[in-house]
Amino acid sequence: MIGGDDFLPELFRGTEGLIYFSALRNSKSKLPPGEVAHILTRNIKEIKGFRVKWDRPEHECGIYFHCATLKPDAARRIKQNCHHFTSLFSDVDDANHELSRDMARAPCSSRLNIRQH
Repeated sequence: MIGGDDFLPELFRGTEGLIYFSALRNSKSKLPPGEVAHILTRNIKEIKGFRVKWDRPEHECGIYFHCATLKPDAARRIKQNCHHFTSLFSDVDDANHELSRDMARAPCSSRLNIRQH
């Protein structure tokens, strides 16, 4: 079983590019909404430091990461900057996306399967 600090290196194994991590304010927070902070890195020590700094009750944030790495020199998390995808998922209730049908035919090797019941 893969878990804890081994999860991200395994998920992003075989990919290139930086990973976008962000601290997003919880929706029920009375603090200002939106992204509070972000980093672009693959360095586990930097990721742990970011998590320790922002995953605290007083910040009322969740820590998220983008499942695609970003192209070299990209700083924004937009579809044109995506480099390597680790996974694709579908939220059938969300009509607010523009995912091309070509994406469904993109090659993707199955390396890590996670099931939630």
